[in-house]
Amino acid sequence: MPATIKFNVGGTIFEVAQDTLRSKSADTLLNVMLERWTQNPCEPQFIDRDPELFRYILAWYRDDGCILLPITISKAEILREAEFFGLPMAACDIETDVTELGQMRKRILEVDRQRLQSSLNNNSNNNSEKSRASTTGLWQARLKEIHEEMAEDLSVRCSQTLETAVGQCLAQKAIQQMQGQSSCYLFKGDCDQSDWLSAVSWDALHTKEVLTRELARSGYSIRSLSAGAVGIAQQ
Repeated sequence: MPATIKFNVGGTIFEVAQDTLRSKSADTLLNVMLERWTQNPCEPQFIDRDPELFRYILAWYRDDGCILLPITISKAEILREAEFFGLPMAACDIETDVTELGQMRKRILEVDRQRLQSSLNNNSNNNSEKSRASTTGLWQARLKEIHEEMAEDLSVRCSQTLETAVGQCLAQKAIQQMQGQSSCYLFKGDCDQSDWLSAVSWDALHTKEVLTRELARSGYSIRSLSAGAVGIAQQ
């Protein structure tokens, strides 16, 4: 019996150690497929999902339940895949690698620098002092513009990442508390001081959107929402 199993995910082959899958809950889809495969080992098990996202599902198995995403993939996409594969994954298990944003901006800046330098060299050959000064000024203005854009994009992305995490964590707490009840309330004042939710606002627009979506999956809706309290009820 081989020590690994292969999955054909949307036409891309992934090979993973059986022990890696067995290190997590036996109720996940991949573990169920593994047990079925061990009874009759054959060709790779086919899964009709996006292979680009599946690699992060395997990362969850391999990296002790933690995932680092590039900025091009949203947490919502991974959480949707986690739900499909039956993984007990939470928003706090996922981090976004914002360093890629800086690298992208650096590449853009380098291209602009090369173009402006080329223009500066051409003007220098033409002996135009005025043109050289104009090009240098354009270069400096573009550099300032990119720095400002980078700071703004990073600020927005970090804010949305935090607000997404707040919405998802509030939804998890509410769903747990709603067991057997028709409604419930969560209050920031009831949170332990070590709980990071006690230090952030709960009523940001993006937080509300995420909370509404996550609650709807379990048949609940928001009754009320403020900076430090949320009311939940059955739909």
